[in-house]
Amino acid sequence: TERWQCPLKSQAPTPPSSQRSVGMVSGEQAAGVGGEAPVAKRARLVEATATGGHRGAVIYEVNLTIDADAADDFAAWLGPHIDEILTLPGFLGADWLRREEGDEGAGKGSEKALWTIQYHLSSREHLQEYLDNHAARLRGDGLKRFEGRFSAQRRILHAAGLAPGKR
Repeated sequence: TERWQCPLKSQAPTPPSSQRSVGMVSGEQAAGVGGEAPVAKRARLVEATATGGHRGAVIYEVNLTIDADAADDFAAWLGPHIDEILTLPGFLGADWLRREEGDEGAGKGSEKALWTIQYHLSSREHLQEYLDNHAARLRGDGLKRFEGRFSAQRRILHAAGLAPGKR
């Protein structure tokens, strides 16, 4: 039984395994079961990482609110976008999560898809390299394609055990 769930509100059909992308990984695939190679450095649903995730020193979190009628197209763009980011030095993996309704001003029954991407990085320096040299280019295509159809809020989190002297 596959544990994969489409993060889309509309529950789009499962793409063929050759076209699966970020956030579209079954529990068996993530574990390398069923004759398929383990999925390396790809985003997984929170269920697949509930025991500790990728354990990076830094999490770069992107909270997305997408118009429901743009969600399917946005997801088709977002998967390869995340895959590209995960090729950069210091990125260990990512989790694609669906937030509950009511978060960040999207009330019950709102026509929005609410997603959070948590990128796990080995260091703050790697995140800064991304922000300084890659972020504008990698965000640009999505901004152009989906102008006015989504919003993004970002934050940086540090593993508490890896930040000596900081509370």
